[in-house]
Amino acid sequence: MTIENKRFFRNQDILATTMDGEVVMMSVDDGTYFSLSSGVGALVWELLETPKSIGELVAAIQQDFEVTTKECESDVRDLLKSLQKQKLVEQEA
Repeated sequence: MTIENKRFFRNQDILATTMDGEVVMMSVDDGTYFSLSSGVGALVWELLETPKSIGELVAAIQQDFEVTTKECESDVRDLLKSLQKQKLVEQEA
């Protein structure tokens, strides 16, 4: 399965809330805090409440933001890599 077909979802061990459009998160495991500013990052977090592919995320973002598919895919990949590195998001096997 290629990365385009894999689905991503929130790590269930992360507590999160939205305040003034910003997503504030805390790891239950170690108490580390994270945040995503309002805009695309917060939208992706909201969308990942249920598993989504990169294509699904890109399509949803393009409904709210004027961005090319190529640029959006690149940005979504980078964001997902960062969120995975911080263990905020997981990828289906």
